Amino acid sequence: MTLERLIRVAQTALEGSEADLGHVTAQTRLQEDLGLNSITMLMLMIGIEDEFSIRFPTERLPELHTVGDVVAVIEELLHAPA
Repeated sequence: MTLERLIRVAQTALEGSEADLGHVTAQTRLQEDLGLNSITMLMLMIGIEDEFSIRFPTERLPELHTVGDVVAVIEELLHAPA
């Protein structure tokens, strides 16, 4: 499932940050709950690109507020025609 893969990616990409990934759900807010900033978001996006073999468009970053938002974009990109 995409959410579980995303959490594994986040654990690796955000290692050393203060993000608490222990109780992440689709409703978990990226900034308010996980404390992600622009640098940690970019680190997460790089990890996502590697894990899912997709190109995550940086122009989509402003619309990402929750973990569920990230999952939705990943699934959209995975199912987009090549």
